[in-house]
Amino acid sequence: MILIILGGALVFGLTFCVFWTWNFGYWQRKGVPGPKPSLIYGNAKSLVAEKVSAAYEFDKFYREFYGKTPFIGVYLLRSPHILAIDPDFVKFVLVENFKQFNDNLISDMTTTKSEPYIGHSPFMLKNKEWKEIRTQWGPAFTSGKMKAMFPIIENTCLKMSNFLKHEVANQSKDGVHFRDVTARFTTEVVTDTIFGVEAGTFAQEKALLCDLGAKLLDCFENVVNFFIITSIFPFLKRFRCFWIVSKTVGRGFEELMKKGMQFRSQSNSQRSDFLSFIMDLGSRQNLSLTEMTSHALTVYLDGYETTSITIPLVLYQLAKNQQAQEKLRNEIREYELNGGINYEAIQEMEYLDQVVNETMRVHPPIIIINKLCTESVKYPVNGRQVEIPRGMTVHIPIFSIHRNENNFPNPEEFIPERFDKERGGSKVFKEKCSFLPFGNGPRICLGMRFALLQVKTAVVEVIRQYNVTVNEKTKEPLKLDVGQFFSYPRHGIYLNLKPV
Repeated sequence: MILIILGGALVFGLTFCVFWTWNFGYWQRKGVPGPKPSLIYGNAKSLVAEKVSAAYEFDKFYREFYGKTPFIGVYLLRSPHILAIDPDFVKFVLVENFKQFNDNLISDMTTTKSEPYIGHSPFMLKNKEWKEIRTQWGPAFTSGKMKAMFPIIENTCLKMSNFLKHEVANQSKDGVHFRDVTARFTTEVVTDTIFGVEAGTFAQEKALLCDLGAKLLDCFENVVNFFIITSIFPFLKRFRCFWIVSKTVGRGFEELMKKGMQFRSQSNSQRSDFLSFIMDLGSRQNLSLTEMTSHALTVYLDGYETTSITIPLVLYQLAKNQQAQEKLRNEIREYELNGGINYEAIQEMEYLDQVVNETMRVHPPIIIINKLCTESVKYPVNGRQVEIPRGMTVHIPIFSIHRNENNFPNPEEFIPERFDKERGGSKVFKEKCSFLPFGNGPRICLGMRFALLQVKTAVVEVIRQYNVTVNEKTKEPLKLDVGQFFSYPRHGIYLNLKPV
């Protein structure tokens, strides 16, 4: 009996090992170099074991193979993937051959039916559906629309300013926890522009909408689970048995959408914001309340996370670089003395733009872009044409690209002047696909203008009033949070504010 059990265990173990490592020769057979996979994790130990950020794990491979090959083959558990190395290959994927890579990896996780509250997001949709929604939403992010919504951001800045005065007056030895401040700020802005109501985030200790927003972002932990499980069993993708936004959270936002639309209709307000745009779109397209809520969550996510992450990081870099902070403050004062701070001034401030760009270089809002090959295509690797098959995932390590000394000399130093307009500004780097804070190509982030407008306006509001220094509670050097796709420090950012 014991021999039977041992024999069965041995057969099971051997079968498991064969199943698990079956693909581990995939890239070798194609002549594509890459790091040796481990038995259990492949090359994804950080993603699964959650000991370090995936950005650091990929960065090791990126640095090891940079200059030797356009891309390498890696394994996430037992599934073969591509890690982009050469900027020409990055441009090939994001821009030149966008047709073959027009879907995001997360698109495999959702449909409009399986994910009614987020399935209509341009970030989630595929092919034709994505193009249609992108075309519909283009007019919502024009310069004219941004200018029309600027008073809402200004008003929120005033609320933030009053909140900070109270915080400074009662400042503890730990300083100001700026992720909390910017979470309040962005929640207030996006809620007002999307749902037409004030969230009251600066008036309440724990605002309901801050909690609802946090729960929405917590749902994205399921994305990591999806990647892990489908790397082992790819066939599970077709069953749509994973979800991102729970029904409870979705219904909370749907109720908010309903109230906002009712109030807007009753008040006959003609305010030009995202709510008006969504209501008009819903009328023209005969959309249901759930579908309009899904569109609202698209803007919510675009305007919330990127902004709430970037503002504290900009202030942190200025706190670490007092000369840059003073230079920015002088630029702000010049505009205050010559017409005041308005939408045009925010757009014209050259050094402000450089500071924000350099911060997003050092701390890209999203650390990795994951693209899905939708049509087989070939690319030369070490003298041979290698086929990238349909369904293959290409990971573009933005974190590593932004810190590559071949793209940016002295990459660890904070040098806003890299983006001086006389040197070509950010355009020259974007054209080379070496600067990708919002991605690149036709699928570049739709809410980029909205996010940048929030970031710049909030930074101006703080720097014009306070000298910012780093509080000792901030753990340095900053380390990325584990299990995140975003570039936020694991232990938060705490800053000291002194009125100027």
